[in-house]
Order: sequence, then structure tokens, then C-alpha cells
Amino acid sequence: MQSPGGGAWFIGRLERAGADGLRGNWASGGNLHDYAANLLAKDDAGRYLPLGEWFVYRYYASQTGRIVELVPEAGIDGLATKDNSARNAKVLLGSDGAAGAVTVRLTGLDTTSVVANGGVRAVVRRVPHHGGAAVAGPQTVSDTVLGVSGHAAALTLAWSNAEDAYTVTLLPPDGEEGAD
Repeated sequence: MQSPGGGAWFIGRLERAGADGLRGNWASGGNLHDYAANLLAKDDAGRYLPLGEWFVYRYYASQTGRIVELVPEAGIDGLATKDNSARNAKVLLGSDGAAGAVTVRLTGLDTTSVVANGGVRAVVRRVPHHGGAAVAGPQTVSDTVLGVSGHAAALTLAWSNAEDAYTVTLLPPDGEEGAD
């Protein structure tokens, strides 16, 4: 499960358990330190290049504020946060091997600072595994304003590769997105 999807899945489970530390990684053997535990690769010139899972950890590090409840589905887990001072809420989603249509139900939006005029902007990105090769970064899947009803909204992800991860950044409908 050394992939963006697996990494995000483990992050959610470790956070929910309140575990301090990291999960074990022995897959890279003697290159454990050189390749930052399989988060990096090298090109022919010896330059380091990020793998998809590196971008999962970068997004995870950008999740500030308070951790909020994320109810995992069969095979899907992750971490959700809200930061009212930064006017965003973020969801990191991973898979333990599941794929297919996944509906993300966003509830409790009345406790965030991201709803305005009955809507919330949802920027969805896919963090590709790319067969374990280097990637340029997350790919925007959608950037849309969702209608909010009863302090909730929903969006559906067409999760085609279980090794990929997804991020959902919620902003006010007219909000500018910062770097993840």
C-alpha cells in the first residue's frame, strides 16, 4: 500500500486512533533514507523527483485548524479538518484497495467559515500513483460551487484507481485557494 491511496488511508486511521509516529516502511531497503521512505525518485541526472505519495503528505501538512469527524466507508478513509481563521476545510481521502463511485457527504458546514449565499466551493484533486513513477503534482478533477441544504452538501468521486488519493478543499464560493 505504498501509494497515494494507501498513504492517505493510513493517515486517516492513524489520526483517528490518536497514534503518534509513522507507519513502518521497509519496501525501499537500503534506499530508505536516500528516497525518503519511497516518497522520492531520482531522474537520470540524479535529481530528486516527488512521487504521488509525497503530495499526499504535503496536503496532510497543509491541514490546519481542528480535526473533524470523518466517517469512513468500506475501503475508503482519510482525514478532515476545518480552519475557520484560514476560511477553509480540507478532506484527504485514501483507499485500502477499493475503487468506484464514492459519495462524500459534507455535514456540519454551519460550524465552518466556508459557506456563503447557500453554497460552498469544492476543489477536488486527484493525487495520481502513476505506476509508482514521479508525478508533477495533483490534478484538478473539479472546481465547483455546491449547494448547501440543511448545513450539508455532497459530491461524488469517480475513483477509478485505488492507488490514487483525492483531496477536497472547501472554500467560500468566492474564496481564493492557497497552495496545498
